[in-house]
Amino acid sequence: MEPMKIIRCEKCMVGHPVFPEGMEENSDETARERCLKEHLAETLFPIRASFVTKRPYFEVWFLARNTRGEKFLCIKSRENIQEPFKYRFSAAVLTFEITGLMLQEQELRQALEAQAFGAEIVLGKDKVDYFVAKLIRETCYKLDRYPDIKWEDISERIEAKNNPDFNVYVTLNGRIVASVLRSCSEFYNKKEMAFLRGFIDRENNPRGVLALLGRRKVGTEYR
Repeated sequence: MEPMKIIRCEKCMVGHPVFPEGMEENSDETARERCLKEHLAETLFPIRASFVTKRPYFEVWFLARNTRGEKFLCIKSRENIQEPFKYRFSAAVLTFEITGLMLQEQELRQALEAQAFGAEIVLGKDKVDYFVAKLIRETCYKLDRYPDIKWEDISERIEAKNNPDFNVYVTLNGRIVASVLRSCSEFYNKKEMAFLRGFIDRENNPRGVLALLGRRKVGTEYR
């Protein structure tokens, strides 16, 4: 399991993990206490969306943030599967790029029809198709138009259904939402538009059906 916090020692340049009570990994508690008492140490909080497996069971890279918002690249590694992980810090930084997006089309259609029925709104197949087509056109085919879709918008990693290449959720940004609603206003009546706005507000989150599946490319660079 991943730690809740990392104690970063600025003198030793190592990290000491802190786990929920009762779930401690084997770690050098004496070294951690020495760093806390005798050295300059600070608490970092792992950024869940940034975890990248470099070598399964042996090496994981991730970002951790301190209370000032500064980010550090932490490398969690071991050479023997029987050994506890060691945590160290690198001068490199992780870089993330979304190189592809995919709509959760089946789930979206089902939710749209069910919620419309519950709101006593009749959306025919043509109107459901129109909304889905606009979303696809404004996201999957126009990723380059939205350079602000960055890894910070990703809320958590997932195992994408039937497609492991798409491994993160990406929520719709404001420009995508505005563009879709602007196009829909020419095709839907006022009551239907009010429903669509509410639907987007409810479902545009990492757990909602409007969350896009994103293909994430991870790299490192020195600054």
